[in-house]
Amino acid sequence: MTRSHKKPRSKAQMASAYREAGHAVAALDAGIMLMPVSIFANGPGAGRNVWNQALRNVDFEWVQGADSRSLVERLATVVMAGPVAQRAFASGEPQGAVCKKRVGEVKRLLKAIPGAGYAEAFERIENQLRRFFARRDVGHTVDALSRSLLLQGTLPGDDVVTIIERNLAPRR
Repeated sequence: MTRSHKKPRSKAQMASAYREAGHAVAALDAGIMLMPVSIFANGPGAGRNVWNQALRNVDFEWVQGADSRSLVERLATVVMAGPVAQRAFASGEPQGAVCKKRVGEVKRLLKAIPGAGYAEAFERIENQLRRFFARRDVGHTVDALSRSLLLQGTLPGDDVVTIIERNLAPRR
C-alpha cells in the first residue's frame, strides 16, 4: 500500500529518501531484484529496501565457503550504495546509525571472503560507487526516485524499476 503525504519532509526523511534511492539504483544496476522501497522506518531513521531483509538471512559461514566472490562483492556494493548516495546527495544530513550499520555490514561481508583484503575491497567499492553516483544520468535518477519516495513514502518494486529505467541511460 502506498501512502501519500503532502507535508514537507524533514532533513532525516530527505536523507533516507536519497539513501534508499541509492540502494535501489545500485541494486538494479547490479541485476538484483527490487522489492518495495520505503522511507518509513522499521526503526528510528531506517528506510526499507530489499537488502534489509536479505542481510538478516545471510549465513556468514556459507559466505566463507562460497565460490562466488563477485556475488558477495555485488551485495556489498548495493549495501554500501545507500551511505555513499546519502553522502553525495544529502550532504547536509549527518551520517547516522543507519549508515554506520550498513558500513559495518559491508565490512563483515567483505571479511567473510577467504583470502580477500577486505580494506582494499571496501575502498575499491566505495570509489566505484562515488564514480557511479557522479554520473549525470545516475544523479538524475537518484533525484527522481528520491522525489517520488518523498511524495509517496513507499513505492512498489515495479514503480521503482520504471522510474529508474526511465531516467537511467542504457549501458553502452
